[in-house]
Amino acid sequence: MTAPTSRGRVLIIDDDRLVAAMLSAHVRAAGFDSKVTSDAADFYQIEREWEPDFVIVDLVMDRVDGLAVLKHLAEVKSRAAVVIASGMGSKILDAARQFAGANGLSYGGVLAKPFRRADVAAVLDVSVKHPEAPKEPAVDVLTTWDAERFEVELKEAVAQGHLGVVYQPKVSCLDGTVMGFEALVRWYHPVHGLIVPTSFIPRAESVGLVHLITDTVAEQALTWFATHRAQTREHLSINISASELTESDLDRRLVALCRDLRLYTERVVLEVTETS
Repeated sequence: MTAPTSRGRVLIIDDDRLVAAMLSAHVRAAGFDSKVTSDAADFYQIEREWEPDFVIVDLVMDRVDGLAVLKHLAEVKSRAAVVIASGMGSKILDAARQFAGANGLSYGGVLAKPFRRADVAAVLDVSVKHPEAPKEPAVDVLTTWDAERFEVELKEAVAQGHLGVVYQPKVSCLDGTVMGFEALVRWYHPVHGLIVPTSFIPRAESVGLVHLITDTVAEQALTWFATHRAQTREHLSINISASELTESDLDRRLVALCRDLRLYTERVVLEVTETS
């Protein structure tokens, strides 16, 4: 069982005993439980019975094919976030990331060897703050909602905290270090489950309510960033709608929030959403 004070479970597969022991120590230092194995069959059994929150998979092992491990995790529909560890170049790591995404796995980040304790903590810190995703498949119910119903539902989601934020690491292609994070919004509806951003963001833009999403994401993400990443040189990216660029008070709202949280504004990057 997970210890009462644990932040989650991390399962590691690596055939280098020294590296595995060091990685496990870094994981425990970050507040997580950890288990380590170098055997694929043992790894699959532990993953099935222990139900880890993260799995860290070394791509290059003498007796185990790392990509085969990822494929197995996809076949059994593992809910663990996959962290890819390797001493290979950034192109190989990126290819493995794309493979994981294409096969329906939750991507938890990359650890390029040699890694530091801070790198391990940063990757694991990304996915532990948001509400648990529903077990049912994502459902798009917005096609059944008229404008009035959508407005009511969105305002209720904001008021009740049903809009959550997950943090995607931005990793340097040169040395694999975490350079920052992108804040990504998720709507966890208490009845309909996960409503995907590509569904509700364009709708919010069309009815003039996207500022509610921007403010909610900004408050959650900047508070997280100020609390957990204040002593780093990392940047935080926040998506905004192009329609908000015409709002005269967008800069005032964001600057005021940064000031309250004692964050330098130059550490915050605004990215215009693809939909607009």
